[in-house]
Amino acid sequence: MESLDPYDAFVTFFQEMNGRAMTEDEDNVIRTVINGEKEVAE
Repeated sequence: MESLDPYDAFVTFFQEMNGRAMTEDEDNVIRTVINGEKEVAE
């Protein structure tokens, strides 16, 4: 199994759970969360 970028993995999960793509606002929130976690990890 290939390793997915956390953002790509969440997008796939979101679409499968909700049966739709994220809205622009939802997309911005998850990008902020993922980027925040990357900054903490570095």
